[in-house]
Amino acid sequence: MPNTVILGCTGSIGDSTFRVLEGLGEEYQVAGLSGGRNVAKLLERAQTWKPQIVCTGEVESTGALREELPGTRVVGGEEGLLELATMPEADMIINGLVGGVGLKPTLAALEAGKTVAMANKEPLIMA
Repeated sequence: MPNTVILGCTGSIGDSTFRVLEGLGEEYQVAGLSGGRNVAKLLERAQTWKPQIVCTGEVESTGALREELPGTRVVGGEEGLLELATMPEADMIINGLVGGVGLKPTLAALEAGKTVAMANKEPLIMA
């Protein structure tokens, strides 16, 4: 059962990814999630999928998310994205981040031997 990390889970790519995962049933597990500014949607997805780690782009929201997600590691910013991209439990990293934000996590995931599914071209062009 592959463990998946979804970077950018609150955007349109995240929406599509969750529709696919729901169709697959329990074949895939969600090990980690990241979201940008839509903290409410990130919280909802984390409560539904119960990942080990959640990363928010709104670093000031980490405290509130920790209160709402007991037992889940909550991190923020670029360091949090890098932690998600390299977490030992993850088999696949789905990169749905907007623009160049996804470059460093993509490179880190590849260096860690992860399978990376890219949903945008910016990190590829930048690399």
